Amino acid sequence: MAEAISQYQIKSLNVIAHIRKATRGDVNLENTHPFIRELWGENWVFAHNGTVEGVGVCEECHYQPIGTTDSEAAFCRIVSELKEMYPAKPSEKEIFDAVVQITSRIAEHGVFNFVLSNGHWMIARCTTNLHYVCRKAPFGKALRDDDVSIDFSQYTKITDKVTIIATQPLTKNENWTKMKNGGYVFFKDGDVVYEIEGTLPEAQPHV
Repeated sequence: MAEAISQYQIKSLNVIAHIRKATRGDVNLENTHPFIRELWGENWVFAHNGTVEGVGVCEECHYQPIGTTDSEAAFCRIVSELKEMYPAKPSEKEIFDAVVQITSRIAEHGVFNFVLSNGHWMIARCTTNLHYVCRKAPFGKALRDDDVSIDFSQYTKITDKVTIIATQPLTKNENWTKMKNGGYVFFKDGDVVYEIEGTLPEAQPHV
């Protein structure tokens, strides 16, 4: 896969790549992150790190999981509640506030680090480990480890703004922001638009 990706010049405003250890459900395509559902004429994409207990299938919900993971079940509840709250697409601030309201309840049942996007913006929520860094011109070299560096100026334009969200910092010489438990950030066009700082007690790390 890495070789195939390196041969294509992939460009996107929002990219979600999720490599995780399976903790719930069988290892198959149906249980593979990220999950996608259509809401208000848009494709919504969701990826989750952690385990949330007791989030089962909601028979009366509009969206139903295809696989057997707690992650997809939680995602279906999120988009189902959003659709019920807002039959027509609301403002971005209303979406952010509603996502915070819905997912705060789900997060009470376990570790709920996630990213959620409709292709135009991205929401990140942290329980244990989630970090982000915002890059703007002038782009330079960043250390991935002591022996390997990457020159971002070769892959970006001077007008680009790039935000990376990851469970652990991917470079050593950049100022990554560590989110706190219960924290939310709404990103758009590489910028932080809305942010709620986490105030919950530090949770146990989840692999």
